[in-house]
Amino acid sequence: MSIILTEDVIREVLNLNDNKNVLCFTRQHIGNTLTQMGYNLVDPNRPISKSSFIKPWQYLVTQLGICFSKKNVNFHEISYSLIEPVHAIVQEIPYNFSHYLAKDLTSNLWSSKPFLLYPRFMMKVITRQVGFGGVLAWYPRAEMVL
Repeated sequence: MSIILTEDVIREVLNLNDNKNVLCFTRQHIGNTLTQMGYNLVDPNRPISKSSFIKPWQYLVTQLGICFSKKNVNFHEISYSLIEPVHAIVQEIPYNFSHYLAKDLTSNLWSSKPFLLYPRFMMKVITRQVGFGGVLAWYPRAEMVL
């Protein structure tokens, strides 16, 4: 049995109504938001340190990092892929999170060390496509996870 994972599947399973929302922002807009959050964009080639943000924004960035991290950066840093969602949340701009999640999930498949990104999201997708009984057969302790 195959599990099909597309942007539309993610949108449906997570009940996101974001297919007409923004996909990307200009560097200028993102830079303005980072400055508003207290971050001084000195060198765009250096990692973005969480401690460079004003305290309330540090909390937001840390929580988003925990939820959407690919674990390919230090805990005290955030990945550049997370900057656009941060910008969208801070500026209250509707953002296409389905596209963001689909892009992250598919890019991870071809990495040198693939691992399961967003396991709770994936369990929802598997449950929707295979059914609850199929999930129990696939993962014996699923009743504890769900």
